Amino acid sequence: LMYMLMYEEFINVIDFKHNNPDNSKKQLPETKLDRVQHHWENIFPQNKMLRMAGQLSFSDYKDSRPYPAMRLSDGEKTVFYLLAAILFAAPNDLIMVQDPEVFLHHSIMKQVWDTVEQMRPDCTFIYLTHDLEFAASRSESTCVWVKSYDAEENLWDYEILNSPNLL
Repeated sequence: LMYMLMYEEFINVIDFKHNNPDNSKKQLPETKLDRVQHHWENIFPQNKMLRMAGQLSFSDYKDSRPYPAMRLSDGEKTVFYLLAAILFAAPNDLIMVQDPEVFLHHSIMKQVWDTVEQMRPDCTFIYLTHDLEFAASRSESTCVWVKSYDAEENLWDYEILNSPNLL
């Protein structure tokens, strides 16, 4: 995923240079990495994503010294991955998300998934979760409560709920 982001960034710069030989003051087109950076820094406003010598580094506003992605928390890495991965989904894709709460602190979970959904309004998201509060936070959604499943008989007991009625 990181390779695909950096490859697009590299191709974009080469194309821009090739298509603007007069060094005009035109703006570089926005890349997927630009979008990831914008959203990631909105979710983690105390942190900054840096592009240095063809690599990504990070810093926080308390200590401006750059550090590698390996030092990010699991949640920060997860958010980066989710933001980047959604940009590579096919148009109008069906996105199934198992345990959307994994590695995410509850205080940012709604913001992360709202951002991901806003980045790809053409896609349909299906969340498989035990977190009723998260399920209720999805706007304009249909919730299916799977009460039980009998594997031998292949029978499902479920109920379709409206999100506001979950809690």
